[in-house]
Amino acid sequence: MPPQRHTTKTVDYSKWDHFDDDDDLLLRTGPASSTALAKLQSNGQPIVTERQRMANHEESLRLIAEWVKQAYPRIPADNVTQLIRFITLQHRGIHPDNARRAAEITAFLETRDAALGSELETRKEDDLLHALLALGHLCSQKASLADGSVDDNEKAKANGVLTVVHGALNTLWAARVEGGARRLFDQLLKEPEGTLAKRYCALEFALDCVRNPPEDPRDRPPEELTWMTKLGRAVFMQVAIGLLCSLILVMAMATVAFFDPEGKVFRGPLAQMLLRPEGAGTAGEAVGGGVSDPWQALEWNGGKGPLQPGDSLEH
Repeated sequence: MPPQRHTTKTVDYSKWDHFDDDDDLLLRTGPASSTALAKLQSNGQPIVTERQRMANHEESLRLIAEWVKQAYPRIPADNVTQLIRFITLQHRGIHPDNARRAAEITAFLETRDAALGSELETRKEDDLLHALLALGHLCSQKASLADGSVDDNEKAKANGVLTVVHGALNTLWAARVEGGARRLFDQLLKEPEGTLAKRYCALEFALDCVRNPPEDPRDRPPEELTWMTKLGRAVFMQVAIGLLCSLILVMAMATVAFFDPEGKVFRGPLAQMLLRPEGAGTAGEAVGGGVSDPWQALEWNGGKGPLQPGDSLEH
């Protein structure tokens, strides 16, 4: 049966609507058992040795890291590491779901939620969530291209990564919708055959997230400013420029008035007129036509100049 198609406001995630529920996944978090290495796989293919399995595991991690940077360029390097760690620790392995790893998943998500510091219901900027969505979309494109730009080997890898991403997204979105990983797994363990458990095992939470992806506020276009805001900013800039020009002019005038060419303070022309007695007298004569102060007409010390030590005040 061909996959059904769904449309969203942003990109088309229709290729996510159908996934192979294959147990032959590349990611592992521990060594294979000795009994597993001694028998053939159920599909009749030769069993993969532990060394080959670990090599495939490392190749898968490198591939995911490379593709997530391509699909979601804004993700920081530290968040790429977190993404890889989350994908690895939440992987269900050969089990129908990842409830057996509830402790590791809960510890990881609660630590991460505390670092993000916002309510689950209102959180928008979530690099892990948006990176998984972007990575899934990239894998979907690679797996569905028919123009020959992607070979069959890369298409197979894209399908494998897509399956892993789908499981990680299912866990992450279910934890958010159900109020956190702890509450989610408590409910799954309490009612293993309940409606929630059936939806979780069917990966319906991932499909819900893909069909209605949350908005990333960093993708919004800048808001158009109102005319009042534009006017206020223009007035503020004009006033600021005027004050700055006035300050520069006052500083220039003060420099000319109070400093001489050699840079000495109170030696400028205005300072000389205001501070020196002869300058004050000259100004007084110019206004009153005579000596402004009779004390300035006295010849102190008989006209001999300033008193020296030992001089007599008698003429």
